[in-house]
Amino acid sequence: MDLLYALQVMRENIDPSVTEFFMFVSDAMILVIPIGILAVYWSVEKEIGKKLITELVYCFWFNGVAKLTACIYRPWVLDKRLHVFDAAAETATGYSFPSAHTSVTVIGFANLAICARKKVWKIISIALIIMVMISRMWLGCHSIWDVIGGAVISLILMLIVKIADWKLDGNKNKPLVILIIAVVLSVLTIIYIESKSYPLDYDAMGNLIVDPDDMKPDTYMGIAMILGWGIGNFIEDKFIKFTTDGTKWQKVLRTVIGAVLFLTVYSSVKYLVPSLNASLQKFVRMFAASIVGMAAYPWLFMKWRNRKNVKASV
Repeated sequence: MDLLYALQVMRENIDPSVTEFFMFVSDAMILVIPIGILAVYWSVEKEIGKKLITELVYCFWFNGVAKLTACIYRPWVLDKRLHVFDAAAETATGYSFPSAHTSVTVIGFANLAICARKKVWKIISIALIIMVMISRMWLGCHSIWDVIGGAVISLILMLIVKIADWKLDGNKNKPLVILIIAVVLSVLTIIYIESKSYPLDYDAMGNLIVDPDDMKPDTYMGIAMILGWGIGNFIEDKFIKFTTDGTKWQKVLRTVIGAVLFLTVYSSVKYLVPSLNASLQKFVRMFAASIVGMAAYPWLFMKWRNRKNVKASV
């Protein structure tokens, strides 16, 4: 924890704009990467988008499972010298290990580094991964082992998913296999996280320091992602079969509308189910947004395109 304390001293004695910059970088990645991957799915190359989405959703899922398995407290809980940057506390949810921000960033930019032809994009991708790792420590959200663990786990998951996807390529039942895996993993994960034991530590006043129930919402979000992805992918493959055809500006507009719709659904669904606890709210919100992103929105723009084609042919 000495490294975090040293970074904290620097943070408190340096121009605040540096910390605001790290805050922006950290938060931007957790939003830009999922939307960017959905943009590939909607508007660039559907099959490549599906592969990236698979890696992303399993990254979120496994990150949540790992957090609830390791049950490592946040740095400021473990060391009273430390305190998280106030604005970053809202996104520092769940247990500490591994870092979700790092994991998601690695999924996005490690793939870009691998696929990019120009060396400059490879350098930028690696630099952004390192920058996010540093930002999570600078803000006081994670230890160095949290961010290293997040990066390593994502790289291993990427390899596993790529191998599994390669094995399933050409299999006409691939969407069904993906759906079955998603359902089985979702059920097993819920059984696991609701039946396992968690550390219960109390302060001098007898107050519970970390409530395990407060640590579960992000894991339920990950469960919703793999389940929504499995169902949405099956529906798209069997009934929608959309294409990414269109002019450059049509694709840009399609991406913008899709991003707004996806974020709107995720943000607004919680108002429809206010009585649910935090974990179930996150599950419902992400499941609804996943179904919209994977199937409902592609169905909508395919219906719109077909309608325009019919009009043009009359």
